[in-house]
Amino acid sequence: MLHAGIGPTHVNALLSSINIPAVASSTIKEREREIGPAIEKVAKTSCLDSMEEEKTRWELDGQEQDSGKKSGWSFTHFTRKV
Repeated sequence: MLHAGIGPTHVNALLSSINIPAVASSTIKEREREIGPAIEKVAKTSCLDSMEEEKTRWELDGQEQDSGKKSGWSFTHFTRKV
């Protein structure tokens, strides 16, 4: 629930909307504590992978600029003459 930003009341409202009986708040919190570390581990791995991919793209982009090739990124539209 923490990962989705909702609480037990919202979870039970969602469950009741699809004809599933409500679950006690304590049960929901217990399951959340049980699976929370696994979700956090996957999220951390995903973030690290994305950072590595971004780093690689920036390094390749820098190499293209050094070799005179046109980069996929253009920042000239950010410059402003006063």
